[in-house]
Amino acid sequence: MSTVEVEPQPYIMVNPKIVLNGRDVHCLASHLELAPDITIVETNTFCGVQEYPGTEKWYFRLTLYQSFDVNGADEILREALAVGGPVTFEVTPYRDRPVSATNPMFSGEVIPRKWTLIAGDAGAASEIEIEWTMVREPTRTITP
Repeated sequence: MSTVEVEPQPYIMVNPKIVLNGRDVHCLASHLELAPDITIVETNTFCGVQEYPGTEKWYFRLTLYQSFDVNGADEILREALAVGGPVTFEVTPYRDRPVSATNPMFSGEVIPRKWTLIAGDAGAASEIEIEWTMVREPTRTITP
């Protein structure tokens, strides 16, 4: 019996689940990143420069369309900031599919900081970007 190989398909970000502090923000968002930033430590010896990985920080980066309406970005971000400490987040690539090995959920805590209140060009929607530090590397879950 032969096995048919299936080519991996790229993930196209169309309908992710994005929950911040218990609030669904996917309809307000246009950009999302869960990304590490690893500093590089250099040592100089007579043999040359060696680079080693240093400290690692994880970031939750989100671009939202600003809205001052009820359940809008302004209200949701102000609630998160008012907590006065870390708030939770959950991100799943496909919101309409169960969590699985092919639809992992990433979760953790972020530390809210103030953000630009209004930003944009004439005639365009106002976008705001947040870059909040995670408390630790996000947890990857593959079971519902």
